[in-house]
Amino acid sequence: MEPTRETEEELKELLEMTRENNEILHGMRRRERIGNVLKVLYLGFIILSFYGAYIFVQPYVSQVKDALQTAQTVQSNIKTDVAGIGVSPAQVQNILNKINSYGQQ
Repeated sequence: MEPTRETEEELKELLEMTRENNEILHGMRRRERIGNVLKVLYLGFIILSFYGAYIFVQPYVSQVKDALQTAQTVQSNIKTDVAGIGVSPAQVQNILNKINSYGQQ
């Protein structure tokens, strides 16, 4: 059986459509790969930004932490000293009130 002119044209058209579909599929695959690479780069940028912010802020956080620890130590030392002297907190408050009243006059 010999191919007729009509089937030959149909085969050529089918071959052309197949090549066109193949190009479209390759383009879609290429865009997907590029998109995935860009997503990874974007996530890497975000993670590195957070790390950089942490490195930038970390010394300040450390200073605040040390200041709070010092304040806590001073507070506990004052409580210990006041308790050791035998002065009640009400007496200390009374003295502070008197000092404030002298400052306001």
